[in-house]
Amino acid sequence: MNIYVALLLGLLFIVLYSVTCTFFYNLNYRRIYKGNNMNKRQIYINLLVHGFIGLVYVTVVIYFSYFK
Repeated sequence: MNIYVALLLGLLFIVLYSVTCTFFYNLNYRRIYKGNNMNKRQIYINLLVHGFIGLVYVTVVIYFSYFK
């Protein structure tokens, strides 16, 4: 696989990972707080944190696959 394809798939993984994790966190938040959703600030922070975690995952995988 070409490195550019790996980077594009990595970006796709980061977006899907952060949105999926935020969705599940919001489901748990609604379960705990009687149906109230997270506000926009909480959602943005959750997306950014999980985006950073996904970026670390993708960086490690690409490093081990191509540069080691």
